[in-house]
Amino acid sequence: MLTKELMVGDWVYVTSARDLKPRPCLITCIWENGYVSFGGNIDTLNLSVWTLEPIPLTREILLKNGFSIQEESGYVGMIETRVTVWGEGGFSIEYKLPEKKYYYGDVVIEYVHEFQHLLRLCRMDKEIVL
Repeated sequence: MLTKELMVGDWVYVTSARDLKPRPCLITCIWENGYVSFGGNIDTLNLSVWTLEPIPLTREILLKNGFSIQEESGYVGMIETRVTVWGEGGFSIEYKLPEKKYYYGDVVIEYVHEFQHLLRLCRMDKEIVL
């Protein structure tokens, strides 16, 4: 994952060479050289070599953050499928079962940081909790 895809306040998984278990971390600073600083539950002193990975957006994350199912349908055009509309405060995204992806219009949202960017662009002041 490239740091140019991230913003301060984004959630990502961080894996260090010492501890191979990915941990969710909040980006607190992105430096000009591409390095990042983390907040959250990580000991940065033990991160000699680390990797960043995106956190997949899941139903559980949406529920934990106050989003709920507003509508479900069984067909899109002539194709049998399931579309679930998730919403909160007038904002909504769709989950399309055949693709197993979330959409905002034509924009695909696969990861938590992409969802955070979308919320910011839509001027929704919402802190995501993992």
